[in-house]
Amino acid sequence: MVKSCVGVDIGNARIKMVEIRRKGRGLQVVKLGEVVTPDSAVRRGKVLSEDVLATTLRSLKQELGISSDYVVVGITSQDIVVKQTKFPTMGAKDLAQVLEFELKDILRLSFNALDEVAYSYEEFARTEEEVEVLVTGCQRSLINPYISALTQAGLAPSVIDIHAFALLRVLKDVEKPCLVDIGANQTSIYSESNGVFSAYRILPIGGDQITEGVMEAFEIGKLKAEEYKKEKTLDSLLQDGTGPKGLIRTTVQQLVDGIMQTLDFIRAKERGSSVNEVIDTVFISGGTVSIQGLLEIISTESEIPTERLDPFAEITFTDQSMVPEDPWTFASAVGLALRGLQDED
Repeated sequence: MVKSCVGVDIGNARIKMVEIRRKGRGLQVVKLGEVVTPDSAVRRGKVLSEDVLATTLRSLKQELGISSDYVVVGITSQDIVVKQTKFPTMGAKDLAQVLEFELKDILRLSFNALDEVAYSYEEFARTEEEVEVLVTGCQRSLINPYISALTQAGLAPSVIDIHAFALLRVLKDVEKPCLVDIGANQTSIYSESNGVFSAYRILPIGGDQITEGVMEAFEIGKLKAEEYKKEKTLDSLLQDGTGPKGLIRTTVQQLVDGIMQTLDFIRAKERGSSVNEVIDTVFISGGTVSIQGLLEIISTESEIPTERLDPFAEITFTDQSMVPEDPWTFASAVGLALRGLQDED
């Protein structure tokens, strides 16, 4: 049984690490920290420089004094394909063989040999007639640079997961959640219904566009714009600046529209007459949700309770000084660490 695990969230804006260990019947945060992702390291889920990423990861690991050897890393990329498919009911061995044979058609990826693709699958429903499977995959060329950089940094990953999938692990007793993680330049949306996969989508919109809008509206630099996003309400951002505010308004509207379109897709898929029949709560994570007023807009538009996702609700800390002011920004890293601990139960 694994006693502790490190969750590594490699984002386009920041890299976060959380080490969580078992403490009696509960869980405890041992180490927690973050660092700015160098511009030359990662962009939209793709590694630009293994060396730069490895150096950044190694530095953060050493600064935090990470000790666990069990590491789970999460990535987000539009090049990762997630598909639901059905087959006639068959045994596990036959299912694995059929999946290998039909993988190219299922994922619609171009490859000449199976070892050019990284994939996994999970059976989530079975009847006498058919079995339903969730298949996830991508080109190995996407994840190999991550594995190389992490290994160079002394953080050889035991598991590679999708950020949004890991987020679900910080929740308990929510039957029909929808999780929205707003990253620097893309937003992940994931939902389940009674423990069964419902939808996964990536929007090419993120906090960076809002930051750029704030820079234009207030004629300030990036660091100051990030401060304004935490200090000012959304209404203030849209009213107080003397410069153009169209980018802020457009980005927020595109973000909300994208979330609403996804929720409506889930409603149609689950054959509900309204969205609140198929979704209990929308949980939002990522630094952008610190903007006061954003959650209220999403909740009003969707007519569904909307909350910031607190991943530490049932986890203690070895040192209270580690408790972050914005816990929702560490949701992915915590979910990844929990993935490692729960998979080894």
